[in-house]
Amino acid sequence: MVCPTQQPEQRRNGRVQTFETNPEYYEEYFRMTEPQFKLLLKLGAPLIVHDPTHIQPITAEERLVLTLRILATGISQTAAAHSFAICQTTIGNIFKETTKAIYTALKDVYIRETQQRKMAAEC
Repeated sequence: MVCPTQQPEQRRNGRVQTFETNPEYYEEYFRMTEPQFKLLLKLGAPLIVHDPTHIQPITAEERLVLTLRILATGISQTAAAHSFAICQTTIGNIFKETTKAIYTALKDVYIRETQQRKMAAEC
């Protein structure tokens, strides 16, 4: 849930729109190309999209942007909360859901069956 004191348009006019005008930001910001980002979004979006129960829901693209930024740079979730104008609790929930979705979307393509079994046994 987005804090009621934060303005959703801060997110809308921030990072996501920047990428639409300058595709080179994908590599600088996420360490991946635009086509790679779009593919990851296409594969992961069904797993991270939520029903629009809020006035300004956080989109699948925004969730992926936030998660990849944390993974690519190592910034803290507190710093991400300030950068994206989203509550820290929401950041944590989004990060957990989205990383799980990325793993689920990519595991069959990029992780061999024997490695999957070994990882499942360790959990």
